[in-house]
This record gives sequence, C-alpha cells and structure tokens, in this order.
Amino acid sequence: MFQRVLSIYKEFLFQFQGFLFPIPGIISLQHTDIYCTVPPLDRAECEDYINAHMQYAGCTQNIFTDSAIDRIYQISNGVPRMVNRVCEKSLMYASQTQKRLIDDHMVSYVAEHEMLVVNE
Repeated sequence: MFQRVLSIYKEFLFQFQGFLFPIPGIISLQHTDIYCTVPPLDRAECEDYINAHMQYAGCTQNIFTDSAIDRIYQISNGVPRMVNRVCEKSLMYASQTQKRLIDDHMVSYVAEHEMLVVNE
C-alpha cells in the first residue's frame, strides 16, 4: 500500500514537472502562500462555529449561554478570528475563576479587561 502511494506521488510530480519546474530532472518543493478571506458570520453561524469548535475539543455540554454567544457576536462582529480570541480568553477566565458556565457578563468583563474593548 505504501509503495502504491509513493508511486502515485511520483507520477503526480512527473506530470507537473514541466509546468512547475521548467528545468528537466530538477524537482524541488516550493512554498506557496494562499490568501483567503472569510466573510463575517451571522449570529446563527457564529453559534454553530463555537459549538463545532467545542465539540472538536471534546466538550459534551454547552459552556456558553445564549446571552454569551450574543455578546461574543456583538464584540467580534462575526469575524471568525475575533470569535476565536473572545472565546479563548473567556474560557481561560472561566478556568481561572473555576466557573463551569460562561455568561454574557463574563464575556463583557474579558473583552473590557483582557482585550481592551470598550463596552458598547
């Protein structure tokens, strides 16, 4: 099986050798940057996004209340990178204060004190 995978990989490199590597016989790996823009999420997508990440991490119960998700959405404007930051900081704060549930007050506190976001 492993030999077949290597064979397919060699065939793939050979097929694209002329396109990617203009000098015959020289095969080298090149670094390619890919830029991708993800549009902001709406409120429902934001909740699904958070829940999917929590499930992937092995969490079997809801840790963020609906009001916390509303507040996360308000602070992040639905931008996935900001959703990640707010959730990460909120989870860390909840762990430090030994809380099992994150509500909108905790998210607001974290945003104001940890992320320097002015309360809206």
